Amino acid sequence: MNISLKFNLILGSVQLPVEENINQWPPLDNFPITIDQTGKAVSYFGDSKWKFTSVRGRDVNIYFRNNDTHPAFIDEVNTMNLKTILAWWLWRSITPISVDSIKANASFLFQVFKDCSRAKIDAKELYKYPHMIEKLQFKPGSYLKKVLPLLHMIYENSASIGFYILNPMSIQKLYASIVIPDTKQTPYIPPRIWKYQVTRLNEFVMDYHEVKTGIKDLYLECLNLYLNYFGSWERAYAPISERGRRSTPFDYNRDGVRFEDLARKHGVEKTLQKWLYGPGLSLMGPGKGLNSLNRYLGMASRVGIAYILNFTAMRIDEAWNLRSDCLTKENDPDFGDFWTITGETTKLYLDSDSRWITSPSVEPSVRMMVHVAELRENAAKVCPYLDVKHDAADTLYLISRPYEPWGISLGKGLPSISHYTSYASVIDLNDRLFDSNQVSISVEDISIARLITPSLDGTKYQVGKRWPFAWHQLRRTGAVNMQASGLVSDSSLQYALKHQSRIQSLYYAQGCSKLIFNEDGRTEYIKAAYETRAVKLAQLVGNRFASPYGQKRQDMLLAPINQGNFKKLLEAAKTGKVGFREVLLGVCLNKEHCTKGGIDNIVYCVGGHGKGACTDLLIDKTKLIQVKQLKAETELLLETTPSGSPYYTALSAQIKAAQNAISIIEAN
Repeated sequence: MNISLKFNLILGSVQLPVEENINQWPPLDNFPITIDQTGKAVSYFGDSKWKFTSVRGRDVNIYFRNNDTHPAFIDEVNTMNLKTILAWWLWRSITPISVDSIKANASFLFQVFKDCSRAKIDAKELYKYPHMIEKLQFKPGSYLKKVLPLLHMIYENSASIGFYILNPMSIQKLYASIVIPDTKQTPYIPPRIWKYQVTRLNEFVMDYHEVKTGIKDLYLECLNLYLNYFGSWERAYAPISERGRRSTPFDYNRDGVRFEDLARKHGVEKTLQKWLYGPGLSLMGPGKGLNSLNRYLGMASRVGIAYILNFTAMRIDEAWNLRSDCLTKENDPDFGDFWTITGETTKLYLDSDSRWITSPSVEPSVRMMVHVAELRENAAKVCPYLDVKHDAADTLYLISRPYEPWGISLGKGLPSISHYTSYASVIDLNDRLFDSNQVSISVEDISIARLITPSLDGTKYQVGKRWPFAWHQLRRTGAVNMQASGLVSDSSLQYALKHQSRIQSLYYAQGCSKLIFNEDGRTEYIKAAYETRAVKLAQLVGNRFASPYGQKRQDMLLAPINQGNFKKLLEAAKTGKVGFREVLLGVCLNKEHCTKGGIDNIVYCVGGHGKGACTDLLIDKTKLIQVKQLKAETELLLETTPSGSPYYTALSAQIKAAQNAISIIEAN
């Protein structure tokens, strides 16, 4: 049976038929799953073993039955279900996936289908059997952490697959039982500290763009000074002991060129002072001078990387290898314009596409990094130690090593890109970047951080200490912030992310786009989505919220939660034992659908219609100013509204509701 090959997905001696040859979904038993180079079938859809070859030439087999030891691991119905999902990965998923990953996914899902087979349940009906879901809760947390995103992905793509196993509510119940090992949970950066570091990074970027013309002119003049002083690039780049005269054209004590004078001439002196040494401090002295320019350019590259990581789900090594053309503005027919970053994924070849949704606010950072890379390319072109092919490189890396003749560690065989250091090291080496007092942990910071990371190391994260930043924290915090809008009352949590958060959430959570996005980034987002559901409920514990009917009613609403046990609080939030819906005044704990609003209209929430307040409402006392502003704005509208009209009546009810809410907050 000869069938054309599908390349660019699985490479090796065994190939995949093209999707166009699938006439029925799911495929028939006699449809070839893999074929050899001549087009002959190697394994069929109906076989008990599918044979593949990995990208490294290793045989990879997926078994559905073991006739020698067990009549059947899973019954025929669930075998078909599993095969259909695997076939979907092979042909219908928009994200490329390696055979190694397909086999790993199959192994995690196999246990679900095996349990369903033992209970004589079709896995497509599993969500109808709560007792079976409860049994899954006793699986090891390490297993559930792997199977959770797979179950979510199957539900998300159920229209294409043809079915799903568990719906989101069932997945929440399953996830509630996961116990995350204390040593492996990446800390979430508290909103106040996160906002501060993003604000400072952005301030640096904006300052750079104000002086970038001066930086370029200063850089090129310094290069020309070296060429004119030494007479050739060979002598300019030679080791100091071989240069034959003073090692630099800059002279700090006599009649030579002073770097500080050049910086002032090009209008960059104050910017260099601000970010390197302090306002008004000299650019001259030991370790300063021309070294200041290199320090500033290196700082610009690393600030740019930090900003990008704050607004993507990238890993540091993925961001570190980005090219100058990585940022693209895309358009989707459903969602309109959005921005993506394309790079080289660190996962196995063809296992995941290297595209990430990002915020348009990263565009100035990327332009800054491109500017620095292009400046250093001027030095790279004349450096005699570099391979001549360097000049013909396709696209510049956003981060490249310094090639200037005044730089250090110059020599033959220089790599085009240096290795990244930790975020903490970047902050320590550039001590003007963050104010230590601003990144010191407060009582509120540690409280919020522990809500999302219960396993937070108490020896490292203490009140009064500086927050110990790490690159991966930006990835996890970004994933949480994408979908946890309203996590705290302060809008700073979504600083510069309000619009972007919605776009990123829609793509990572719904998979609506026709473009292919990084699967690992999507998984990080999905994991954060389930994790942070509990945090929203955790805020209800304490004095921040109040019921219109007093403390007894509030205690009744929160009765399913053991306030002294965070694990039970976490479970209640994830399993839906307590409803949670954010409204303008605070939160509504009604587990059923509400048709009365509460988002932009509070009439029915606190008795503006002449009846009692909602019994499921908890008012957020921190919103007092917002409620007063709402009341004042509504009163202004009322002044220009004809008396007795329906609109007049509605506005009057809104004002009365706002006053009721103000009275409740002030009384508590």
